[in-house]
Amino acid sequence: MTSPIKNVILAGAGGNTGQATLPALLNAGFNVSVLTRSSSNAAFPESVTVHATDYSEASLSEAFKGQDAVVSMVGSFEPKVLTDVQVKMVDVAVKAGVRWFIPSEYGMDTSPEKGEELCPPLKLKRAVSGHLKSLESSGMGWTGIIVGAFFDWALENGFMGWNIPDRKVTIFDTGDQPLCLTNLDLIAQTVVAVLQQPEKARNTFVYVNSAFTSQNKILAELEKQLGQNFETDHARTQDLAAEGRKRWADGELFAGAYNVILAALNGGWGLNEFEEKSKNWMQILGLEEEALETTIERVIAKCK
Repeated sequence: MTSPIKNVILAGAGGNTGQATLPALLNAGFNVSVLTRSSSNAAFPESVTVHATDYSEASLSEAFKGQDAVVSMVGSFEPKVLTDVQVKMVDVAVKAGVRWFIPSEYGMDTSPEKGEELCPPLKLKRAVSGHLKSLESSGMGWTGIIVGAFFDWALENGFMGWNIPDRKVTIFDTGDQPLCLTNLDLIAQTVVAVLQQPEKARNTFVYVNSAFTSQNKILAELEKQLGQNFETDHARTQDLAAEGRKRWADGELFAGAYNVILAALNGGWGLNEFEEKSKNWMQILGLEEEALETTIERVIAKCK
């Protein structure tokens, strides 16, 4: 029997997904290290080993020495970060004898080739998963985690058209488009589940979601729990996507990515609708959804 994964290094521990995942890994009993930029002032628990890096091969080699798994949660729409840095991390991980690599996916489904044309930023993530596939013969396994849109985080932080404090929302198209949405805690628990039973998810994408719903259903539940109606605006994903692609092509990477990703998540393009895959993978990994009502109740308590 293959020995269990024990030593895990997390890159991007200070980001939204990283802040949720670090305590989950610690609570699950892993020996956790974090990889941070040399310029970072982030603070971590005393039990966590911190490896500062300039992302040179030498500093990454030192950080990956003795690690069983690398979990990447680097977040950027800069190709030199999301693609180039991760590709280097993959190459160094193979040389260091790392057994498993989880790349920075945690979004809509990047596996369809059409995704690059519909949503150009996906090309950056596909380059990393493609590189991992090309190195499967090395023996290092990989797992990409597809979650759709962040759910509780989006509601709390005004993403995807939501503004709970001001009771406002932008509804995209009809608002009835089915959406796969995932809470940050489930993302963290999925990482843990994959590392605890990696052979179930070797060299593939896994799909999870906390809720499969629509904007209109979310709005109805918010209004029900708050006892107030929201001011509603409307937008077309077709227009949002066109603007996003233009801005991306013009080099406005963050603004372009924001618009086109928002359109892709809400537009019914087939990149954020994977309910059946999610049900299957969550059963395999022993994960559970959270009721829509429960998520919204928890979010309202934080930001009403």
